[in-house]
Amino acid sequence: MKHLYKYARQLLIFSLFMLGQGFSFCVLAQTNEVGDKLFVAEPQAKPIYVSKGGTRYWHCEGMIAPKLIEIIHSELSVISKEEGVPPPMNLPCHYKIGSLEFAGNSIPFYSIDFYVSKESMVTCIEKDFCNNFRSMNFIVKNEKLHRQYMVTNIEKKLTRMACIDMKGKVVSGKAGC
Repeated sequence: MKHLYKYARQLLIFSLFMLGQGFSFCVLAQTNEVGDKLFVAEPQAKPIYVSKGGTRYWHCEGMIAPKLIEIIHSELSVISKEEGVPPPMNLPCHYKIGSLEFAGNSIPFYSIDFYVSKESMVTCIEKDFCNNFRSMNFIVKNEKLHRQYMVTNIEKKLTRMACIDMKGKVVSGKAGC
């Protein structure tokens, strides 16, 4: 039974990767909820995956404005290049909504994740731990929305963060928001 569960989980993760590679545009087109917004805060579509901790995953397409996906990928690529680590692949791109428990409160988080390889994606999703990661979180700072970037590489002992406001102004090039 353990082998069947492991096989089913690997098949699901492989399917997430294949969908992210663009092999199923018709499925993605049906879940276009973003319209003229930047991102969908409360998606109506069922998530493509739910982690053990309850974090929900969707494909970025249809949940995040296409131009914003391009900007986030580009900025993650620049940070990666500056640090001498591989840039993220264009696809898959996952939109995650989860929550952090802090001082008895549940704080929601919204992030957009890219990966440097299929293997990296599988590790991030299956083990809920990323050793080579490219991510952006929406953060409210001074009552304004910002993009907080994180590029990690465990082998190089690297965690690089940056904070950019929604107009593109760098608030911090080396620290989070």
